[in-house]
Order: sequence, then structure tokens, then C-alpha cells
Amino acid sequence: MTTLRVKEICKEKNITLADLANIMGITPSALSQNIKKPSFETLERLSNALNVSIAELFEPKSVLCCPNCGARLQLVEVKE
Repeated sequence: MTTLRVKEICKEKNITLADLANIMGITPSALSQNIKKPSFETLERLSNALNVSIAELFEPKSVLCCPNCGARLQLVEVKE
């Protein structure tokens, strides 16, 4: 089963799930159902509402954290 990081992302962005539902134009109950079994359209709407990529909605397989402050690190591809 795949776990979406919606609650975690909302917490990082200091918004509630009710706020997110409002942004998406749906009820909190509908948001809850959509998170449990998301369609691709739902993933797109969530990523747009949260201003993150679809990939960021999914629980990372491994998380890299800063050894000094514990902040989550994001890897980016550098093209030369």
C-alpha cells in the first residue's frame, strides 16, 4: 500500500487538511476519500494545491537528513 505524504506536507506548509480541501474546492470528507485511493487526476490536483511535484506526495523510500540540524535534504540533478 502506498502512503501519501499529504498530512506531512500540509504540516510543513502550515495549512490544515480543511484548508487544503477548501483550496481544492472539495469537502474535507471528500479529501479524505481521495487520499485513500487517489486517481491520477487527484494526484495532479493535490500537487497543484500544495505546490509540490506528484513525486513529493509519496512517502520517500529513503530520506536523507542533515547531520547537523536534521532537516530533510532534497536531491537535485546537476547538468553540466
